[in-house]
Amino acid sequence: MRVLFLISSSETAFWLSEVSHPYWHFIERGVEVDFASPKGGKVVWDPYSDPYFESSTEADDLVSKGFLSDERLRSKLETTLKIADVDLEKYDAVHVAGGRGATFDLFPNLDVARVLEHFWAKQQVVGAICHGAVALGNIPDRIRGRKVTGYTLEGDLGLQKMFGSTFEIPHYPQTVLEEVGAKYSRVAPNDPYVVLDGKLLTGQNQQSASEYALIFLHALSGESPVLVASSLEEAMLFHVKISVAVPHGVDPKLIEQLGAREHERAADLQRQGKWVHLWRIVGQWSNISIFRVDDPGELHAILESLPLHPYMNVEVTALCRHPGASLDDVTTNRP
Repeated sequence: MRVLFLISSSETAFWLSEVSHPYWHFIERGVEVDFASPKGGKVVWDPYSDPYFESSTEADDLVSKGFLSDERLRSKLETTLKIADVDLEKYDAVHVAGGRGATFDLFPNLDVARVLEHFWAKQQVVGAICHGAVALGNIPDRIRGRKVTGYTLEGDLGLQKMFGSTFEIPHYPQTVLEEVGAKYSRVAPNDPYVVLDGKLLTGQNQQSASEYALIFLHALSGESPVLVASSLEEAMLFHVKISVAVPHGVDPKLIEQLGAREHERAADLQRQGKWVHLWRIVGQWSNISIFRVDDPGELHAILESLPLHPYMNVEVTALCRHPGASLDDVTTNRP
């Protein structure tokens, strides 16, 4: 597999860990990586992201130290491909690195839009981290309604207050994402946070670089190496039959909106491994499902969280694993 990294050509620079950490995690798993930038050639990293810089905010970043100590890797940052010239068919996914420079030349950018659209249309992983998330504004129709994160407006305004009026940020990632209709969420400005919505992956900041890279790998391969044995052995299974009965006079548009939200909520629960099987009953507005939860209270809370819950008739039956069954019977479904 091969991943294309998009990096800013701006002299305002990219953030080193948002390249070095994903690069390390990817090549460690045999994934090839190429760097590309709007202008091609040399790109520069923000000195504050350089662990060897006296005033670095990343003084303990051993991954970036290792990256910079390898002359071969440093040279890759001097010979990046030009985005407009890249043969996208050679790649399986795209990662957009951040740093303030991304807000200068990765949005708006027609070449970046073409790249992101290519991978999105092929249902391949599209990832962006920190200020790099602003690049997603180039494909507004694709990310509208999708869950994302990126560097916070609070964080950007704090930087501008710290460094003064000359510290320009032409496009705030949070503002761009919200204006195109993406469902932006965040935590505290410097806490790690990653959002995965289908094949769309976003990280809030440089503190998220390693978590983001590992989740990117899982999304790229379609598998996670993590097996929480205790949850499989101790979890409770419930057979749930859900029927929806809408009273006469309820606005059909409301039900349509609730149905769309219900679909999103079901997808979230499937990704969490809670709603492990779902079968629709043909000809009825009903389904038969298997839920895997820690206790009956969690199931009750999940059912109450479903947007169509006020119109549901629910039948619940507790299940137990047959003594002769394998745990594999439970784990084969991977939402």
